[in-house]
Amino acid sequence: MPYRFSTERVDYSDFASGRVFHSLPGRTAFPVRLADELFQRCQARRPAAVRDHPVVLYDPCCGGASLLCSLALLHWTSIAQIVASDADQEAVALATRNLALLTPHGLAERRLELTALHAKYGRASHAEALASLDRLAARVRDLSHDHPLPTQLFQANALNETDLTAHLEPESIDVAIADVPYGQHSRWLVDRGQGATPDPSGPPPVWQLLDTIRPFLAVDAVVAIVSDKSQRARHERYVPAGTFQIGKRRVSLPTLA
Repeated sequence: MPYRFSTERVDYSDFASGRVFHSLPGRTAFPVRLADELFQRCQARRPAAVRDHPVVLYDPCCGGASLLCSLALLHWTSIAQIVASDADQEAVALATRNLALLTPHGLAERRLELTALHAKYGRASHAEALASLDRLAARVRDLSHDHPLPTQLFQANALNETDLTAHLEPESIDVAIADVPYGQHSRWLVDRGQGATPDPSGPPPVWQLLDTIRPFLAVDAVVAIVSDKSQRARHERYVPAGTFQIGKRRVSLPTLA
């Protein structure tokens, strides 16, 4: 897949999970360059009249929020608010720690942690993490001068509209980007806290996701769904507006009907 916007290869090692941002075993980070490409494609699809307006960005399957943190650091001035949710309690706890690193206070606390680790073990990886933290802290400090970036995080099953209604206002989301479960490191949940898979006789889970988030999308909202090749982002209330593949990932860009 040729990149249309994120055309240059950039060193994103400061963004790596497990360095400054937190990670857990079995939790994979979303590729930074692909996240950048997705956001810019979404921005390009917004109506010209609102394209320069900062967006409310929502990820209903946020995991550890690596995708959202990358986009915040790359496109801070284009984002008015970050909204994140996940059905898994462990993922929400991890996302809480990572989204806190989008603030000077959160980075200062992380510096204390890394400094203590470096003093105790003296590993080169800890020194590298501290250097990355310095660069990220300078970036966040400068970006915060433009405007603080508020975040909203909650636990919710993205296939359950009632869960989302408790936290989201109708038509409040401008851009929704979801890296949905593939079945290797993540899976769909029917009910929060349960590991059952969706009813095979019912609609596909991606259809359910699109159905569930639809009331919360603004009239001119744009959506990007990242899945494996076996899942299709199709729904009668959306119009297919293109797909592309990169490695094992399929990206669909449905438009509101």
